[in-house]
Amino acid sequence: MSIGVAGLLIVMARELSGGIKAHRLNLNEAWKILLYTSPAVLGSGLFLYAISIGPLALAGAIATTNVVHRKLPNYSTVSASQRG
Repeated sequence: MSIGVAGLLIVMARELSGGIKAHRLNLNEAWKILLYTSPAVLGSGLFLYAISIGPLALAGAIATTNVVHRKLPNYSTVSASQRG
C-alpha cells in the first residue's frame, strides 16, 4: 500500500508543478489493470496468511519458489556474454 501512496504523491506533485500530466484512465483500462495485478495482490495476501497460520519453513519455501519463478524468464533472455 505504501508504494501506491508514494506513487499518488509523486503524480500529485508532478501535476502541481506543471510537469508531465497524469494519464486519465477510462473504465476499460482500469479493469485491465485490475485484472493484470490481481494475481500479485492475491499472492501477497495468501503469503501473509500462510505465514500467520503455518510453519515458517513452508512460507520460506513459497518465497523461494517465487524468487526462482520470477528470475528464470529473465535469465533465459540474457545472452551468455552478458551473464559473464
